[in-house]
Amino acid sequence: MKHISVVRAIAKIAARYAVKIRWVTLLILLPMLLSCVGEGTTVTATEGVVAPVNGSVSVIGETGIPAAEEVTDAGQVEPIVEPQSDSPAQTPIDTSATFFGTELDVTDLVLITGQSNTLGAGTAFDAFLDAPDIQVLAYTDTGWQIADLNQRWDRGFPLNDPNTPPSNNFGLHFGKRVSNRTSGRVVGVILVSSPGSSISDWGPESDLFNFIRSRVSQAINELPFKRQLDGILWHQGESDGADFDQYGTALYDLIERFRSEPWFSSDRPFICGETAALPVNNQLRRLNTDDDPWTACVQAEGLAVLPGTAHFTAESLRTLGQRYADAYLEMYLGIE
Repeated sequence: MKHISVVRAIAKIAARYAVKIRWVTLLILLPMLLSCVGEGTTVTATEGVVAPVNGSVSVIGETGIPAAEEVTDAGQVEPIVEPQSDSPAQTPIDTSATFFGTELDVTDLVLITGQSNTLGAGTAFDAFLDAPDIQVLAYTDTGWQIADLNQRWDRGFPLNDPNTPPSNNFGLHFGKRVSNRTSGRVVGVILVSSPGSSISDWGPESDLFNFIRSRVSQAINELPFKRQLDGILWHQGESDGADFDQYGTALYDLIERFRSEPWFSSDRPFICGETAALPVNNQLRRLNTDDDPWTACVQAEGLAVLPGTAHFTAESLRTLGQRYADAYLEMYLGIE
């Protein structure tokens, strides 16, 4: 009760002599006031202000949605467990700037294309685990920016709804893994997805492939030091599903189609990823056993999916991105 009396006394003094007291005096009184607010006191939170609520910490952002909450893979809202004090500190990164000209030097430029797992729709977001990295950039709806899941890279994702947390994306974690395992390399990600599509939709002169041509060319034209992709990450097969040789043939045709473009070549990695235990994985794995040193397939073993779907969870997408990165680094840079 003692601290309440102190607070009231300070308030009365400030109210009675507000005209006479100089601002510097008020600034001296303010820390005293705040120090009297005991643990467990509820403070009305405004934008960007941290407020203790029932023993947890929530940060109210621009949307009014607590940043310390996430939408789980089951679609329920649950609090994020805040990092412990011994966790690496996260310095806020301004990802709003758009890069032009010599401001940007991307060393590793990759195209990610495929079905829904390239979007990560409906997966959870963790502000700590999914934080941006200044060495990872994405081609967004406003141009090249430091990659942040609170942006729109393709089809309105990862930030599909500004009133809810964004979806996850393995492209971000591919880039972060490459950045963490190397020194001075900057990753640029171009995403072009087509949920629910079979491999035939990437056929020659298809609308989708022509869009990829346009999107990649536009992204490269905004980079000062790049003329080609350094790799392509492919994740598709859920719509085809079956273990048919026709899929394998179509996949190799697609690889050659990409290699015939001026922005790709036969001495750059083309890496696919397995689906969630579908028979088509047998065709995808052929990229590990052929005679081409620039093709590979990463495993999906141990990855979890959302209930009743072939869509990987957020945790699995993080792992998948890291597996893509490890394969890329070994193939392209000789880093095992």
